[in-house]
Amino acid sequence: MMRLTFRAVVIFFGLALLLFGVLDLVTPRARFVNSNPPAGAIIAEPPSAVIVNFSNKLAGESTMDVTSTIRLLPSGETDYLDGSSVVMKSGIDPGDPGGKSMRADLRPGLHKGPFWVTWRTTSAGWRTITYGKTYFTVGMPMPEDITRGMEGAIWERNFEWRSRRAAIVGGVVMIALGLLMRMSR
Repeated sequence: MMRLTFRAVVIFFGLALLLFGVLDLVTPRARFVNSNPPAGAIIAEPPSAVIVNFSNKLAGESTMDVTSTIRLLPSGETDYLDGSSVVMKSGIDPGDPGGKSMRADLRPGLHKGPFWVTWRTTSAGWRTITYGKTYFTVGMPMPEDITRGMEGAIWERNFEWRSRRAAIVGGVVMIALGLLMRMSR
């Protein structure tokens, strides 16, 4: 009887962990849809603003920043910068009545080179957090060694995504252990 109770408890906690991880996977999040300038684009002149559109309505604490790490000099040489922000003002785009876009107004007179767009979104209602980054370049291609680990022009993750993955794997392992306990005598 004690063995059966222990087995039931292990399976119960395995199902709870599995349910927790799967529910987190299906919870609505504000995911990257598109941007202006487009992700990974090479444009001729620096934009006055960057707009990123997301899949769900954003909460007010969502943030976005644009930084620059390399400046292309008129001579064609590159000057490495400290990666400071080039944003004057950013927030949820007042021109989007659906509240699914963020806008960052950039400083005037920006240089040519690559620019990184980073965000941390909180979806309105569900309060789920997603963060990510993309880039665009002005007047030059993006050096490949800088984007080597990105697998494309957009990198995006759920907040604490490793914890959710661990909950799913842990739940499956606990269920398997509970079921195997019966077979071994």
